[in-house]
Amino acid sequence: MVSRNQESIQRETIPIEKTVDHFAGPQSAEPKVSWATAPILDSLRRVTMPVLLFNGDAEDCTIDWAYRYIKIFPNAQLCTIPAACHDPWFSDPQQFANRSVQFINEVK
Repeated sequence: MVSRNQESIQRETIPIEKTVDHFAGPQSAEPKVSWATAPILDSLRRVTMPVLLFNGDAEDCTIDWAYRYIKIFPNAQLCTIPAACHDPWFSDPQQFANRSVQFINEVK
């Protein structure tokens, strides 16, 4: 294992899981599995490539980490999809796709 004071870069494998439920109506709770395996904060701060984050602004969506993540990534943009919650790409797949393609075209 490479120590932090060495100049070489070590690649770390970080498993990330996401539980996806198909449901009708607002989601009542955030799956916690993904938080237990999320990357450490220091590794996220080292991501210098452009990052596009999505969130929603639904009133009943109480867990929104997008505003915290936008401060972590040095080169991030945030797209808020109206009336969506934690998984806004399910609420408006077309807007998600359009904004994603726009972002990719901007940064390539």
